[in-house]
Amino acid sequence: MQKNSNDLLLKNQCKRSQLDLNQLPCILKLYLNHTKMVVIYTKGYCPYCTHAKNLLNELNIKFEEHDIGNNQEAMQKLVEKSGMMTVPQVFLNDKLLGGYDDIAKLHSEGKLEDLCK
Repeated sequence: MQKNSNDLLLKNQCKRSQLDLNQLPCILKLYLNHTKMVVIYTKGYCPYCTHAKNLLNELNIKFEEHDIGNNQEAMQKLVEKSGMMTVPQVFLNDKLLGGYDDIAKLHSEGKLEDLCK
């Protein structure tokens, strides 16, 4: 994990002998900056969605699933966000990794686990 000067400054600002409520924003920011969040957008009847979820589960990669089947508004927002009109769509910290074929390729190259864990 790469550290930048802002991370170190933030970490030093958050260090104290006792935890108080004023530290909560610092702690939360540190946690969010270093937590890898995988989100997958799916539709229930999609076999590629099932393959993608199975792959993530097999690799013990925790993810949050959003089933957007029958929700045209959610699908439209997703298209605007990613430029893709298909599911699954897998994101890591709000950055698009791609669909099933993309994450399967990352896995075959030995990169998916390193990215997501």
